[in-house]
Amino acid sequence: MIGTDIIQKCIAKDQQGYRCLYEACIPYVYSVVKSYVPEEFYQKDIIQDIFAKVFKSIEQYDAAAGEFKYWLRKISVNFCLMHLRKTKNFTPIVPIDKYNEQIADGSSGISENISREEINQLLQIMPPGYKTIFLLVAIDGYSHEEVSLELNISSGTSRSQYLRAKNFIREHILNNSNKLKYGINH
Repeated sequence: MIGTDIIQKCIAKDQQGYRCLYEACIPYVYSVVKSYVPEEFYQKDIIQDIFAKVFKSIEQYDAAAGEFKYWLRKISVNFCLMHLRKTKNFTPIVPIDKYNEQIADGSSGISENISREEINQLLQIMPPGYKTIFLLVAIDGYSHEEVSLELNISSGTSRSQYLRAKNFIREHILNNSNKLKYGINH
């Protein structure tokens, strides 16, 4: 994604380095922000804040600790979580009776054949609490203990919300496949 030459230019406060980094990373940062924050009017401000933080702290990036992409993603996710907490747009617990739940059998139950687009569509309609925890655990690789610290919830709540998110996806996939099987298009 980003070579050490661009990082060195940014550390030296070279405007061309900043521009190259921004242009190379903006699609990636936008996709992360869009996943966590669906409201377009917030996305631009969050992205601007992310790049300001990246440019300000780029000398703290340690290539030995991991790829630049993962450092950038961590900053992006943290800014999204700060936004969700600040706007109170995160409700970690969705009442059990609000959605039908299935008993988990320990497997993910999510089809390996589901496309990224289908997952993105489901994320758009998923309750915010489920969605945030699903993204943190399934996409960003956080442990439930890390999620509990980030969101100020118990690790048990994180696990149950993650399970509910997977059940939500499973239920929608099953419903859609049954509609297709029986010729229902809506």
